[in-house]
Amino acid sequence: MAGYVASFLRQLNFEVKEQEVHPDRNNILATLPGCGHILEKGSISTKPVLLFEIHLDTVARSSMKEEYRDPRWEEDRLYGRGSCDTKGSLASLLLAFENIKGISPENLSVLPILCAVVDEEVGATGAMAFIDSGIRADAAIVGEPTKLLPCIGHKGLVRWEIETFGKACHSSTANLGINAIMNMNLVLSELADIENKLPQQAHPLIGEPTLNVGTIRGGTQNNVVPDHCVIDIDRRTVPGEDPEKILKEVDLMLEKLARDNYNFSYRRSDPSLIDLPVCSDLHEPVVRAALKACGRLTGKRVEPGILTCSSDASKLGPLAGIPCVILGPGNLEQAHTADEYVDLEEVLKCSQIYSWIIQHYTS
Repeated sequence: MAGYVASFLRQLNFEVKEQEVHPDRNNILATLPGCGHILEKGSISTKPVLLFEIHLDTVARSSMKEEYRDPRWEEDRLYGRGSCDTKGSLASLLLAFENIKGISPENLSVLPILCAVVDEEVGATGAMAFIDSGIRADAAIVGEPTKLLPCIGHKGLVRWEIETFGKACHSSTANLGINAIMNMNLVLSELADIENKLPQQAHPLIGEPTLNVGTIRGGTQNNVVPDHCVIDIDRRTVPGEDPEKILKEVDLMLEKLARDNYNFSYRRSDPSLIDLPVCSDLHEPVVRAALKACGRLTGKRVEPGILTCSSDASKLGPLAGIPCVILGPGNLEQAHTADEYVDLEEVLKCSQIYSWIIQHYTS
């Protein structure tokens, strides 16, 4: 995929740079002919640099219906894994770059960088590699399925496990054992109390933080007292919340349970994933430009939206200080589904939005 994107852009005479993230897995960076210096660390530009960041990877095809495992074009829809999340955005951006290939940089109010990254779906190492490269960007548009609605932010997340331990024995002599599942029930009750207080921390734009216990595993069979139980927790965060403080609150809760219950023992894992919440100021030029571009296309006043899932904006915004708008074709409800598809008319419209933003960023 990276090779195709690089080849497509080189044939249009764009300046292309391949950035190794993992063996045989490269980010692809590109910009206008004669502007290759902005792809270097610490580069200085007399014009704003606008980053378009879109990920190359997808989730697995295993959950796809058999008839959609290979790309399939039906009427105005393209079916296939990643068509919505987020090859639709990538196609829109490649079309937008094709549309501006003959325009001199002197006639643009912004210098664009295309950044097609690896590994968004798992570890965001592609986005982190871009940040660590030291390439400067004044703002970013992150391609994700938003139905062409400019989104100015989304929640962050923290994921971790809690395991409770017990002592196995025959269920007919349960008094000789320690039931790890019953101990986990104490944990679940405390987590419910924490969850009930979360609406008090609602953000005016991003909404309420949430806490979800997504899985529970424990025991071997019904006549054995279980000696372990594990839950997976997904905690969605809003601006102003600190992941370390969230985990500290949980640690204090677990420590109290251990003090108050003689047979209670536990393990709290390190977080498997931390994404920070992101929310761009409505007065940022990139927000104004995206709203104006979408308004021109629809002929209506467009209000900014909020993305319900996470994206690489959680790295580019909080960690690199780059104001972000998340914007692309496709409906998030179609992402990762068994019959994932993207509306090709939206892909075309999005390419027009991207092109307009590049040509009229500060107008």
